[in-house]
Amino acid sequence: MDRLFPTRLTPTIAELTEELVSTIFGSCPPDMLSGAQAALLLAAGSELDADTAQPT
Repeated sequence: MDRLFPTRLTPTIAELTEELVSTIFGSCPPDMLSGAQAALLLAAGSELDADTAQPT
């Protein structure tokens, strides 16, 4: 069961956000990264909520 649901995502959301933002914008301050991470998590949550609200 552990292989189906790992306790830690690899890479982490923070690492993916840093790579995405640096690829698009280049170097940026840490507060920009945390804002981008929060926005990505909010968007992902909204997508998941929309998917669960639709009948299958």
